[in-house]
Amino acid sequence: MSSDSFSLFGIDGKMIGTYTAGANWNNTQTQIQLSFYSTTQRVYFGSKLVATLDWQGYQHGVVQDRLESVGKYYPFGEERNSPPLSNDQLKFATYTRDSSTGLDYADQRYYASTFGRFMSADAYQASGVPSDPASWNRYAYVQDDPVNYQDPQGLYIPPPVSLNFTIILTPALAALYATNYQLAYSANAIAAMLALAGQGRGSVSSYVQNAQSLARKLKNLDCDVLGIFNISGQAWNNNLDNLINGTPGQSGSGIIDGSSLQTVHVFDLWGHTSSGVPDSIKALGNPTIGDVFRNGYGGDKPDAIGVYNYPTIYINGSVFTSGNDMANIALMMHEILHTLGFTHEQIMDKLKLTGTNTGAINENLGQRCHLEKLVQ
Repeated sequence: MSSDSFSLFGIDGKMIGTYTAGANWNNTQTQIQLSFYSTTQRVYFGSKLVATLDWQGYQHGVVQDRLESVGKYYPFGEERNSPPLSNDQLKFATYTRDSSTGLDYADQRYYASTFGRFMSADAYQASGVPSDPASWNRYAYVQDDPVNYQDPQGLYIPPPVSLNFTIILTPALAALYATNYQLAYSANAIAAMLALAGQGRGSVSSYVQNAQSLARKLKNLDCDVLGIFNISGQAWNNNLDNLINGTPGQSGSGIIDGSSLQTVHVFDLWGHTSSGVPDSIKALGNPTIGDVFRNGYGGDKPDAIGVYNYPTIYINGSVFTSGNDMANIALMMHEILHTLGFTHEQIMDKLKLTGTNTGAINENLGQRCHLEKLVQ
């Protein structure tokens, strides 16, 4: 066992580090104590790898392209680095390449770059859409469009996320980092600072990904609710796309974890209209989103807040620990209706419900749309 290497992965499927075991014992002991020693650790800024730490603690900056590959590859991942990079590290499109099999670890399954396909069928049934024939091949990688897309979890093809930033040095700092060696050293220091700034964001990202997964399951919804609210199928799908991917040109749009958000106030969200703000929230003054999730309002602590007539849903992150939960799918559908311009009272009225119980709305939507089928 002491010669084996162990890899530790986070809940988002990204490798945290690799470790080897060492035994500490002598002839008088009846139990052997194992210690694990780090050989490589990865440093992330949000979800993007920015540096690695070797066994001595030295930092090495990592540069990824827009698909989050490290190194040079042909479109489907075959290596074209000369000499080839060593395996058991991040290589093609967020994947760690296994040295024993040559396969890429894609969280939910394995990918073979030599074949340009996954080794097992896609278990995420909602990614197969009748109107999109390219999604019918359950082994294909990003629907055979590897130039524009990636598939970090081996389930679907979210658009690539780029983390681009510019570092502006003052004349004094520019002089200080004048040589190539000093610039390389400063790059590692910058990577360390970025990592510190991004600590703790991995779990937040996974909650948002789970919420996005729920939203995807509501695409092409076949339910009388759309008719009741006079929403066309195209308008429904377009709004879902804006929520999942963010709306171009509209800041703060999409699905956002607001559980600890202290920079956005409720009235800032509804500032373009006075409609949609519950009286119980108005009574609190102008609380932040984080305050509302933490303290609640009117005796209720919300799990999500859909911004009235604007493509944004704030979620209470830890509630969304799964992307395959019927109750949360109903909750997501409820909040989507708010983003389409329907107040709580209007939703209750159109569904012919009485009282103010939010749970009644979610239960009604679940029954009308047979949402239990989406989690099978």
